[in-house]
Amino acid sequence: MKAKQLIYPLALALVFVMALTTACNKDEDDNGGGGSGGNTMSFSATVAGDNFDAFEFDLASVEAQLVGLTNNMTISGVSSSGQVISISLNNISEQTYDLSPSATVAVGTAIYQDDQEGGIYLANTGTVNLTDYDTANKTISGNFNYTALLSPTTISCSVNGSFANVSYTETP
Repeated sequence: MKAKQLIYPLALALVFVMALTTACNKDEDDNGGGGSGGNTMSFSATVAGDNFDAFEFDLASVEAQLVGLTNNMTISGVSSSGQVISISLNNISEQTYDLSPSATVAVGTAIYQDDQEGGIYLANTGTVNLTDYDTANKTISGNFNYTALLSPTTISCSVNGSFANVSYTETP
């Protein structure tokens, strides 16, 4: 239980740091940021039934970071209008991660932040399925489907989407 309580603040802090750094940097690379295989990076989702494309997601603001020592990864997307989807996964590998608070195996957390409404929604139920973890090209692909709650209320929204060939950086 303590480990789960620590994951949320750490994931939230990482999201804000990543949001600040990606908001200030624009990648001028027109190939979509995919790995060396020429594959195009993509990140798409629906939030509460609305296409995430409506929020004009800038693919230069999608990134992933692997912490080598713990083998944990965070994948985040920041829209031009301030929405954030961030997914943190423990013990990264091609598998399905459980986002429920009671999960004990293949654990992950996910949040959706809506700056327009000022809310941070934390995943309460759902999964993230990593379909490709390419360590040679340092890219990751998968899909996600979760219901998130606006804390401390009972207001919820569904978040569904996928990401493909998202490049990741590795830190020790």
